Amino acid sequence: MAGLKKIPIFTFMAILATLQPSFAQWFKVIASHTPVIAPVGSDADLGCYLVPAGSAESMTIKFHRGDPNSYVYVYNKRLDDTGNQDEEYKGRTEFLTENIGQGQVTVRIKNFQPSDIAFYTCIFASDDHVDFATLELKEAPPADSLTGGQIVGIVAGSIAAAVAAAAVALGWCHFKNRRRDKELAQLRTELKNDLKRERMKELIHEYKKLKEKLKSKEKTIDSIQGLLQRKEEEQELREFIAEIRDVIAGGEEAQAEMKKELGNLEEQNSGTANEEDTLFLDKQSDEEAKGGVV
Repeated sequence: MAGLKKIPIFTFMAILATLQPSFAQWFKVIASHTPVIAPVGSDADLGCYLVPAGSAESMTIKFHRGDPNSYVYVYNKRLDDTGNQDEEYKGRTEFLTENIGQGQVTVRIKNFQPSDIAFYTCIFASDDHVDFATLELKEAPPADSLTGGQIVGIVAGSIAAAVAAAAVALGWCHFKNRRRDKELAQLRTELKNDLKRERMKELIHEYKKLKEKLKSKEKTIDSIQGLLQRKEEEQELREFIAEIRDVIAGGEEAQAEMKKELGNLEEQNSGTANEEDTLFLDKQSDEEAKGGVV
């Protein structure tokens, strides 16, 4: 579209990232809904994970049983905090972090004893959000005492727990995707409005520049008109001076002609006077001659 600025893809992704809900505000802790069963003397693994998956390395993760102040294990932002660990579990626990980058952690209780049977709480805490899940640890009956129904029940319970966890994860992802789609639509609308505002600013700026150019051209036209007017006045003045010069030149010629005519008249008058004088003298001589004869 003409006049619209292109937004670099990196800028667009940065804006999108700021509008997406942060991981710390939206995670949920999931644990097994069926009891964790372990034989006496074996290792019991208590695991939980985050939905949606995301790194928990910079979080505080706590496992406790019953009393909230009785900690089985404490992981505090990349460090193991054994100072807050209950004496009963010191030297008997191991924190497995192979998949902590995906939000999955496990506390392994070594040498499981009947005294470890209890409900355990797994807590994930970030700077902005806290969530937890509860799971049960039970003693496994001897292998030879398990009936077919118990084995089927254990397997069915494990499958049901996995299905329930998957359903929760899918539901959460669906909710998050719907929210993200809504925010993306809002982002598109805001971007369009921003582009419209930018285009309006550009048009106003171009209008002001055009207006300034027109003012400058008007001043130039006024200057040219003034110059032309002065040229016309100068031309008229030149023509007037030429006319005066012509008049003066014509007067000089007329004066010369008058002088010439006066000269001619003087010459003519001088010739006529001489003839009259000659005639007068001749007449007088004739008269004198006639008088002598008498």
